[in-house]
Amino acid sequence: MLIRGLQALALVVFAAALLMPGLQMLWPLLPTVTLTGVEQAVERPHSSLSKIWNGAWQTELEKWFVANLGFRGLFVRTDNQINCSLFRELPQSAGTRIILGKNNYLYEWNYIASYNSTNYPSAEAIEAFVDKLSEFQRRLHDRGIQFMLVISPSKAQMYPEYLPERYVRPGVDRTLSVYNHAVPLLEKRGISFFDAPRYFRKEKKKGEYPVFPRCGTHWSSYAGAIVGREISVRLQKMLGQKLGVLRLTPSVYKSIPEPPDEDLAGLANVWFPEVFYERLPYPPKPRPRDRGPHSGRYRPSILIEGTSFAYLIVHYFDLYRWYRDRDLFYYFSSAHSYPGNVLWKIDRQKLDWEKHVFSRDAIIIEINEVVILEAGSGFIEAALEKLRRGR
Repeated sequence: MLIRGLQALALVVFAAALLMPGLQMLWPLLPTVTLTGVEQAVERPHSSLSKIWNGAWQTELEKWFVANLGFRGLFVRTDNQINCSLFRELPQSAGTRIILGKNNYLYEWNYIASYNSTNYPSAEAIEAFVDKLSEFQRRLHDRGIQFMLVISPSKAQMYPEYLPERYVRPGVDRTLSVYNHAVPLLEKRGISFFDAPRYFRKEKKKGEYPVFPRCGTHWSSYAGAIVGREISVRLQKMLGQKLGVLRLTPSVYKSIPEPPDEDLAGLANVWFPEVFYERLPYPPKPRPRDRGPHSGRYRPSILIEGTSFAYLIVHYFDLYRWYRDRDLFYYFSSAHSYPGNVLWKIDRQKLDWEKHVFSRDAIIIEINEVVILEAGSGFIEAALEKLRRGR
């Protein structure tokens, strides 16, 4: 009897385990474990005889079922944690592919792929890009607008020593990168630019702060504030005005990284992301006398076009109310305006160029070193078209 009772109990437990995810999907009675990252919503598919016949409905139904399965978040985090702890692997099936490196450094796969790439643009393509930047800068100057290109660094290029050997392609001559070819041409043509990779390679040798957080894909918050300070110093000379000063000391150290310094740790979707954390410095909060009109400094009108690296620069400028107004064009697709904290989608055909672009004191374009030729995401070409027409 005892054996039969145990067998029946095991059968009930097994059946419950099979049924619970489906029951949780239909009637979520227990708390849902959320996952970090952007996932595309999967709607329940509509059936039809033709879709059932050719198998399309079954495929759509399977995708919907997997995306909405009860306890999915719990299963995903548990699976990721097991793979991380036992095999030092992180999820690579969808979304941002994350590579776990030495000393628990996290890397975004795209930057490793660029680090290993030998598919370099031609010299003619790089020269054409620099010619375009030179004309853009000259035409802006003719309208009394200053220009600066900001080159942001790649984590794989900055910290190659923590890359797993199996992800480092041997025999690649990395001196042939687009960055190494473009920078001398930018200097030769007199383009105003801030070379953050070169600047931070020198800072890295000092070892005073991490250029990239161990668990993040962008430069650290502290490094982003330094870039903001360097931009301010350079624009002060270019504009001939005393601009606000961004304070970096005394630094405040925190054991738990603030967003976005922990973005890759969050996207790893494990139960214990703390293993990737490190103690990081953060700039102090601005004093009241350093902010906005109270600073007694000139507050320029700025347009920044760039990638996600630009957000940390803008963050510190906003804290200090360093400018009187600014737009951030994210990949020349969406925009974020200050003051007012207004988010809006850019319609390239209807954009008010005079208001948002040609009325500025300065225009800053940020681009990562591995994709320099993609600077502006079409903004430079569109602006040049307007400038050539005298608009």
